[in-house]
Order: sequence, then structure tokens, then C-alpha cells
Amino acid sequence: MKRFALITLLLILSTLPLHAQANLGATYTLDTGTSIDYPQNWSAEIQDNLVVLSQSDISRAIIIDYPLVSQLIASDQTLADAVSVVADQVFGGDYDADLIAPFTILGRNAARYDIAESPTASSGSIVAVRFSNERIGIIIAINVNNSIFNQMLESFDNTSPANDNAFIPSGGSTVPATESDTYFYQAGGRLIVPIGWTVVPRMVNNEIEYVTLQTADTSTTALAFDLSNVLGNSIILDRVVAASGLNLQGEFGVAFNIETGEFIRSDNRIAYRYPVTVNGQAGQMIAVHFDDGGTGLFIVYGNTRSYTSDIHLILGSFNNLGSLLNYLQ
Repeated sequence: MKRFALITLLLILSTLPLHAQANLGATYTLDTGTSIDYPQNWSAEIQDNLVVLSQSDISRAIIIDYPLVSQLIASDQTLADAVSVVADQVFGGDYDADLIAPFTILGRNAARYDIAESPTASSGSIVAVRFSNERIGIIIAINVNNSIFNQMLESFDNTSPANDNAFIPSGGSTVPATESDTYFYQAGGRLIVPIGWTVVPRMVNNEIEYVTLQTADTSTTALAFDLSNVLGNSIILDRVVAASGLNLQGEFGVAFNIETGEFIRSDNRIAYRYPVTVNGQAGQMIAVHFDDGGTGLFIVYGNTRSYTSDIHLILGSFNNLGSLLNYLQ
């Protein structure tokens, strides 16, 4: 089970007042086709590629779409399992799983766990919903009026054919980002895509997922491999390249001397770095461990001096789901 960093989510419950009922008048639609209605006087924003719907600091609903849910639970697990995965991380295991209750929404199956329920609002609710396309979405609600929340749940659905290979953002984007975005790997890794960079996902031998990131002027390129499916974080960093099984020279044009590597500190992590050339362009290759298991390999080359801050942003964020969602702290 991957650690989903929502640990501080409900610590603020006691400080949030209840809000008056409002009519729903807005709809948020994700690229996957998942949509949800919410009050038109609420705001909608993206936080680490989760949709956060909120009314100032009064009420909040966090939407977890099915591609990310699929990272948290196995395909054969139930709606109650989906709720349990999130509740386990929110409460550190200190909750009663027997209180996860099944129910239906307009004929669709769902499961929920409620905390400190009052006659007018639930201080906290975690709800998993089976979409019309058979995938699972999750809503985490804080101090949402029951009538409003029920309407939101009724609208929370996806009737589009499910894309089992969907990424977050779905399929990545070959259009330069107009604002920094977060790319999620199927094995749990993630990184931030800086403004103006493109990101294209690929697979190696149906086992190793990697992305190619490139600046708008194409002068700088980065390759970021999530090796979590083939290596854990117990492997010594100077052995990652050899143990990965990647044909770096033959498939990616990466030339390097295995004897020239060195341990370095990258932000708050120890990393292992090699000088490399890629198709004749100078660069570096860096192996890192993720916070919650797994290992990544990052290669960047080209006009790196002009994009030093962007490269630091990508490498610093190259981690996994265990370090997500610090914005509530």
C-alpha cells in the first residue's frame, strides 16, 4: 500500500465553522471525463493535480480521480478498501473500519466514512464512488453542508470509456505548460513539470516508465525514469545504473564511465551523479531514492546552464506519492 500523504487533512476540522447552504451552479470537468458539480460561489484550483473545491477556509472538498485511485488500491479491491486506504493515512490507522458503510447514489454503489457528524454537516467524510465507467473516484469533504454534499455526490461521475493507461495529467502533454504542473507515474513516482516544458511518457519493456521533458526551444532535454517496478530503495545508489537493466548507450545514446560517479547531496537527499554525454551533448545522470520506497534515475543534457532553476525544480520534486499534499500543513 502506497502511503498517501493526507496525514494533516483532518487536523483543522475543529477550527472550521459550518457554512450556510448554497445552490450548486458550477461544474468541474477533468480531462479524463470525470465531472462534479459544486456551489458557484466556491473556488476551484489544482493542488498537486488534485481538484480542490472550497469556500474560503470554511468548507473544502478534495477530488481524487480514478487514475490516482488506481495507484492507491489494487484493481480487485472494493469501494470500502478505497475508503480504508485514505482513512488509514489520515488517521494513522486509528479509526474503526467497521464504520465504513456502503450506500448507493442514483443507482451507483458507494462507500463512506464519516467523522463527528452533526445534524447539518459532517466535519469530515471520505467517500468512494463507483463511476458509470466502473472506475472509482474519491471525495474527501471537510465541513460541507449535507444537502450540498449529497448533490455533489450525485453529480460525481464519469461516463467516458475508462483509460487504463491514463496518467495524471492524462497521457501527459506535448503542449508547453503555461504553469508548473505535476506528472504522476503509474508506479507512484511524480515530478513537477516547469512552465514552458513539454512532457511525453513512454515505457521500456512494459516495466519501466519514463518521461522525456524538453524546453520550448528544445535546447535542453531531461529523461526521468521511475525504477520502482524493478528496484526498491534498499539498493545502494552507485549500483542503480547497473541493476536497472537499462540499455542507456544503445537505446538513449547515453555515454558515461561507470568509474567517474560520485555521491552528492541533492536538496535533502543523498544522490549519485555521473558526468555523461548524450548524442554528443554534455550532461549529467543522477540516481536518487524516493521517500516512500523506489528509486529514480534522472538524466539531463544540453543547454543546462540556462535552465538551472528549472532543472533543480524537476530533480527536487522527483519523488513519489509519499511526499504529496503538504499544502494543508
